Amino acid sequence: MNDLARIKQIEEIFGFSLNRVELEKLSTEKSFQVDFQTGVRNYSVDENGFVTGLALDYCPLFLLPDDYVANFSHLQKLQLRTTFLPDYAFLKELRALTSLDLSNNQ
Repeated sequence: MNDLARIKQIEEIFGFSLNRVELEKLSTEKSFQVDFQTGVRNYSVDENGFVTGLALDYCPLFLLPDDYVANFSHLQKLQLRTTFLPDYAFLKELRALTSLDLSNNQ
């Protein structure tokens, strides 16, 4: 499965659309409010169609198959705030990662 098919699957599992934005605007573009907190649900793609940025705030990631995010092998920026992460082991697979935000997880 390619990266854009994985994005489509995330949208189907959670029941909302992700916004395609520039990598530099991943954390700021198309924000929404949840309980007085600001969140984003965005992704960025490079010229080859690889997802390079993913922001999934306030999403229960335990609904995704194990290590699902690790399949985005070209990720440079990852933001998973308040996502109820069951495990962080997948991070070791993300070798291109330069920015990580796991705020408000346990």
